[in-house]
Amino acid sequence: IVDNSKLQQEFNFTVCLHKAFINNYNDSQEFIEWVEMNRILGAQRFIVYNFTGGSALTPFLNYYINEGLVGLHDWNALELIDKIPGTFYAGQGVIIHDCIYRTMYKTKYLLLTDVDEIIVPQRFDSWTQALVNLTECQGKDVILARNSFFPKDYTDKSINLSEVESRILKLTHRFNYTFDCPNRTKIILKPDKTRFATVHYVNQASDGSHASINCCLNTSDFLLQHFRFWKDNEHPDLIPHRRLIEKYRTQLDENGRKVERMNNSTQKQ
Repeated sequence: IVDNSKLQQEFNFTVCLHKAFINNYNDSQEFIEWVEMNRILGAQRFIVYNFTGGSALTPFLNYYINEGLVGLHDWNALELIDKIPGTFYAGQGVIIHDCIYRTMYKTKYLLLTDVDEIIVPQRFDSWTQALVNLTECQGKDVILARNSFFPKDYTDKSINLSEVESRILKLTHRFNYTFDCPNRTKIILKPDKTRFATVHYVNQASDGSHASINCCLNTSDFLLQHFRFWKDNEHPDLIPHRRLIEKYRTQLDENGRKVERMNNSTQKQ
């Protein structure tokens, strides 16, 4: 057993991509926007797992690794699937716990999301500001962000998006429905206060307690913006939600261009 409790905390916010790259996932733009949007909000470190990611990701993963932003871990899911009953999404449950224990005592907060999800503060520009101004869950060790879907196949024709570069900025409408906790929620937790967790909530604290661990965030404070294609293009009732494009457009587009320039420069060397 390795005791890391004496380690000095390096980061305030670490984000874990809690599902390995599988099925030759190759959407480098989505990955870049996920990293850069989280960085704008306060992320200082990312934990990523690769099983069968595509080659288009490689130069950008290498760039972020060299920048000290990403910790990349090879993930042999076949061994997990053979040995662990009930394993799904290439061992997602095991990845979640690897993230928790890998970052324990090294980061104050760990966010667990997928590459098509961003936990977005709604009243303040950063996670740090939002957490100290919560209307609910102040001081809690585990907080849950409620999910709302932003359909990728819906085009907002009421505003000019022709010069917007980042794809997630163009997703300006969401379902007029937010899931109740803990259905489809994603987690912001303190790793040193957590023992066991699922995809959507923590089921045991570090002291062994189970009751009242999870606190559901008010949607006026945080919203899990979940970007996905919707089956048959049949969207339920949609409402405008333009927080990303109104608050972060300039910075996100600039960051994306910078990463592309750095990659192109590296490729030419």
